[in-house]
Amino acid sequence: MSASSVSTGTPWSGVKVHQTLRKRERLAAGDAWEDSGQMFTDELGRPRHLEHVSHRFGELAAATGLPVIKFHAAQHTAGTLALEAGIDVKIVAEQVGHSTIRITQDPYQHVRLQVHQDSTQKFRRYCPSASSGPRWRTCDH
Repeated sequence: MSASSVSTGTPWSGVKVHQTLRKRERLAAGDAWEDSGQMFTDELGRPRHLEHVSHRFGELAAATGLPVIKFHAAQHTAGTLALEAGIDVKIVAEQVGHSTIRITQDPYQHVRLQVHQDSTQKFRRYCPSASSGPRWRTCDH
């Protein structure tokens, strides 16, 4: 995920903090820095093993009182919650690092269906005349 795809003030703003810390590590490492292009690296820029990232994620979750789940499950949870909140699938795809919206749409399709059903229910509460009678009736509001 590039820094340009992360907006300040979103749940993803922590990524910007992480990237700032990595810049400091890169400066401190000097010529020893290895630009791996990875998000999670050691102090010399070498990629961290997934087990290390997952373990550290679990430690941080436990320390803050959050349920301990697998790191990838957190990405799925964040994407699911964003879609349930009605955030456009293109934005969610960018935030979770998917290259296309299709990658996001396929596994999260059940969420989109629920969002659609919820929106229908909200509309019916707002405009009760739309839920009964001919489809051509208009809302009285």
